[in-house]
Amino acid sequence: MWIDKRLPLMRRHPAYGMMTAVGLIAAVVVLKWIFPQFPPFLPLYPVVVLSAFIGGRPAGIFSWIVCSGLAAYYFPAWEIYPGLAGFLVIAGFAAVCGLIIFVVDLLDRAVLRLQHERRKLDLALGAADLATWELTPGEKVVWDRHFFAMTGIAEKDGAPPLERFLAMVHPDDQHRLREARTLMDQGQVPAAKDEYRVTRPDGRTIWLANYRTMIDADSKRYFIGITQNITSRKRDEKQIRHLIRELVHRVKNQYGIVLAIVRETGRQMQVSPQFLDLVESRIIALSRSQDLLLGTQTESVDLHALLKVHLDAFGMAQRVSTQGPTVALNAKAAQYLGIALHELCTNAAKYGAFSHPDGHVTVSCSTEPQDPDGLFKFAWSERNGPAPPNSTRRGFGSRVLKEITPAALSGSATLELLAGGLSWSLSAPARFVMAGMEPTPQD
Repeated sequence: MWIDKRLPLMRRHPAYGMMTAVGLIAAVVVLKWIFPQFPPFLPLYPVVVLSAFIGGRPAGIFSWIVCSGLAAYYFPAWEIYPGLAGFLVIAGFAAVCGLIIFVVDLLDRAVLRLQHERRKLDLALGAADLATWELTPGEKVVWDRHFFAMTGIAEKDGAPPLERFLAMVHPDDQHRLREARTLMDQGQVPAAKDEYRVTRPDGRTIWLANYRTMIDADSKRYFIGITQNITSRKRDEKQIRHLIRELVHRVKNQYGIVLAIVRETGRQMQVSPQFLDLVESRIIALSRSQDLLLGTQTESVDLHALLKVHLDAFGMAQRVSTQGPTVALNAKAAQYLGIALHELCTNAAKYGAFSHPDGHVTVSCSTEPQDPDGLFKFAWSERNGPAPPNSTRRGFGSRVLKEITPAALSGSATLELLAGGLSWSLSAPARFVMAGMEPTPQD
């Protein structure tokens, strides 16, 4: 627009504004000389407005003073209205002109602030590789210059028709964009976000993410959106997935090396096969929890998934019923609960519910995530198992269940041998167990 392109240039050179004011005043003087009957005040108001608007405050004040003098000259109010009334007429004219300058100056400052904020927004959009667009239902979409630069389309051609733009979109992503555009053309709200691939005219494929919302204003519904170039993020995600796969492979190799060392050392030291079997089973249990943690590509593990992976190793998943909500465990809790579940499954297979055809296990959990001091509770309860052995020997498994796991999670545990089998319950602060809940500094 003219006001965006020309006006700032004139404002940077005050002499242009003063020249404009002088030219407008001269035009009024000539007009009044040619048409003496022309109303004295009427042509002076536009002079003040245009001078202030084009030249800013200095030119406006200059035209205000000169036009007030011309008004007194062309309309000697004191001759028509004797006494104070005549001066009030001229003063009223001057006051209205002053108010005009004040309002125009406020508008000028608002325009300058808008231009300043627009430049900051433009800089932010460029730095963040973002673009904006706007769509009125049934009409052509409007892009900003960043969108043209992002997609490689010439800005002079304007935003392309939908079909031409969809031809640039990857075939696997076209249907989602087409559905979103159909909903917007119908005045309905599509998904708030979607991601898609675009092949630019130069042959380069980029990833874009759309964020959109609907606005109702002046009984008119339209959509505004922000599009971000997420090609770098997608490339990084792909690299991270590759590194995680490589890490999982290397970790599995390390567990294999550890197992080989244990076996070879056991043979050299003539260790009993039962000892080797126990050590190997516990190392393998650690590897199961680690594989599950790395396989999620996050810092959490679902409790039910952790339970299933350890039960599947014994083939007893169908003899276990679970109760309670879905819980996302942090990495430390997944490791220690995984070891505890392995010991529970091992004991149940040898001496407990899994060793009896009618044996069954109930696993329950509860959380209080809305309470910062809430507790995570976990219980393993066997029933219909054989009578527990009359042994007072305290092995590594009981230490894991009674000491190691609860201590690692800053909680407490109880272990009981009942008539129907073993019962183990764990209680720990939720912030030490659940993902996304950081312990406090004093913890």
